[in-house]
Amino acid sequence: MLEFVPFTFKPHDGPMANPSWVQFFHAAAATNAQIIIKARPIDSFFALVIIWLNFTWSKTMPKTVIITATKKRKPEYYDTYANALREAGLESKVVYIEELNAVKSNWRYDGVLLPGGPDVDPKLYNRPPSEHLGSVDTELDTLELEIINVARTKGVPIFGICRGHQMINVALGGSLIQHVPEHDFHHKPRNFLAHPIFIRDLDSLLYEAAKRQEVLVNSLHHQVVDKVGGGMKIVALGADGSPEATEHESEPIFSVQFHPEELVGTRAWIRRLFKLFADRVKTS
Repeated sequence: MLEFVPFTFKPHDGPMANPSWVQFFHAAAATNAQIIIKARPIDSFFALVIIWLNFTWSKTMPKTVIITATKKRKPEYYDTYANALREAGLESKVVYIEELNAVKSNWRYDGVLLPGGPDVDPKLYNRPPSEHLGSVDTELDTLELEIINVARTKGVPIFGICRGHQMINVALGGSLIQHVPEHDFHHKPRNFLAHPIFIRDLDSLLYEAAKRQEVLVNSLHHQVVDKVGGGMKIVALGADGSPEATEHESEPIFSVQFHPEELVGTRAWIRRLFKLFADRVKTS
């Protein structure tokens, strides 16, 4: 229950004229609190109208998803992810390590997308580096681990893609196989359908999107999940038995090893997958 102290409200002030009003309204909307306002009847009337308008505005404003990023990649690399989110009805904000503290202290985001990128540092899962280990980015590792932790605390949905799939697994205590060369199709176009995956969990978000158990996917990685992170379950496998998609048993977290953002324009089931993520974001 929130209680606002007696006040005098001028109708022409508007809801954003007084910072204390703004903080009060946001707190009420964020907690779905019961509100008691002590004021003159006319003041109470205007206050309730403004609370209702603020609540309606907060429910209809676009939802924003963080895309974690590194400056070692060109900014346009993240455009494909942003476009896929936009088609599903979501706004996005590309976040770099320099913005981490500001994002954490002033969290106003509704979801997280962890995209593709360099290899995850094997130190994070207590393995020595393989001779086939690619480039690593410790700043990106730090950024994503911190964002995952905050997002889990806030209960906002997380969607991992390729490296993001692997990072979620590592963040939750899992490990990776550092080199599986037969999965690496970087020499092919990014939307090249390289191999089938088999969806074994019929209650998963992936099956809800695909509506069938076998689908073709692209493949732009050389590492795969080994030990599965705590709370995560394997929902799809490759032909070699490697995990191609995982989903958390109780939290709104799911991830895929392939790159669905590259297939939005050609595969209806991929568009449904992003739409299902958007539905989670909008209702979380």
